[in-house]
Amino acid sequence: MLKKQNETIQILHDEINTLKSEVSDIATNCSQIKKDTENTNLDINRLKKDINATTVLVSTLADQLRLKEQEGRKNNLEISGIPMSHNENLHNILHRLSLKVGFTMLPQDIDFIHRVRRFLPQDVTTVTEKQSPSIPNIIVRFTQRKRKNELLAAVRARRGITTTDLDIDGASKPIFVNDHLSPQNKLLYSRARRLGKELRFRYIWLNDCKIFLRKNDNSKVIFIANESDLKSWLNDSFYNSEFFDNRYEVFRCDRDTVLSGCSRGGGVVVALRRELCPSAHPSWCAPAPADELRF
Repeated sequence: MLKKQNETIQILHDEINTLKSEVSDIATNCSQIKKDTENTNLDINRLKKDINATTVLVSTLADQLRLKEQEGRKNNLEISGIPMSHNENLHNILHRLSLKVGFTMLPQDIDFIHRVRRFLPQDVTTVTEKQSPSIPNIIVRFTQRKRKNELLAAVRARRGITTTDLDIDGASKPIFVNDHLSPQNKLLYSRARRLGKELRFRYIWLNDCKIFLRKNDNSKVIFIANESDLKSWLNDSFYNSEFFDNRYEVFRCDRDTVLSGCSRGGGVVVALRRELCPSAHPSWCAPAPADELRF
């Protein structure tokens, strides 16, 4: 009887040793998995940093490429709205335009003049807009940027030029003369104009192929260099009534340009229906992580 008990105890002892060995192997494997996971996390973090650095580099290179592309067009003017005709003389059309605005065009002023297909913005989505025929614009390259700017200034001073003014047959249509923007800057200008109209900016213009906005005669001029500059500008020059009618109680906390280090506006605005009887919490204007309202 005692012998059988000893044998059973020995078997249990051997099984326990086997389990200990297996548990030890499992612990070793878990330790290795933990190390591998930590190394993988380190690799992931390094890859994230590399991706972020690459993204910044690509963005920087894209901006440099856009600037260089625009730099190559700074001596150009783009004329739109002039119908295309068979055997047309673009130099003659440009000469008539110059005479109309009182600008003396010299033979040595023009490097080349030709028509190009109009740029179709990427945000045009309707079939009608995409399929509508467009007249190729006229591109005029000047030998001197100064002379280009003088003609452009004369055109802007004259304003309201039409095809009739240039003795072009057909119904009278407006003619537009502007800086020759790159496709990216044309899209940026289009979006800036749209945003400026939504925010009721009084002035939106181009100067030397650069985009500028100004809300009114007393506000600062805003230079639009890229897409990030199109973020909304919320500051004390914007009144609540410009965005909300008297049905709403408006609470706002404009971004502090000194504390944030940002030159643009920004901040938070909350508009609530007056029937809710909202009121601001006493500490609502404090620079807290989140603002609170009570109803």
